[in-house]
Amino acid sequence: MAMRYDALDIYLTEEGDLSLVEGEVESTASDLLLSVAQGIRERWRTNKGEWRVDPSLGLLEGHLGLMNTQGEALRWKGVLLEALTRDGYIDPNDITIDIIPVSDVVWVVAAVLRAAPTPENGGRTSVRLLHLAYLDKGELVYP
Repeated sequence: MAMRYDALDIYLTEEGDLSLVEGEVESTASDLLLSVAQGIRERWRTNKGEWRVDPSLGLLEGHLGLMNTQGEALRWKGVLLEALTRDGYIDPNDITIDIIPVSDVVWVVAAVLRAAPTPENGGRTSVRLLHLAYLDKGELVYP
């Protein structure tokens, strides 16, 4: 059975900035699974050492400048999964990750997180995440 991923957090825009509504910081109270979805996105966008709270989180260190091939996509799938599961943030049985190389420099990262249905998350049983990433001068960039 999938884990319960209900969590309340501040809401971040796609760019990672605080979301403000009428001068007030917005939260994920209206969609508790949004909190974990944005946590996944931020872990995937973070270099190891950037988070002062836990410098071991993140994934980009040591993985840049490699060829964008199906084999490399399979390796990245493992790297992304480890970034989410190493500390118990996500149960590895609850997430499916697909990485599709669409050109020499562009990847589509698609993931589905299965969650236990709860009254707090409106009975939802999954969250779908879709990210576009590309290599720019050897660095992974999320537009």
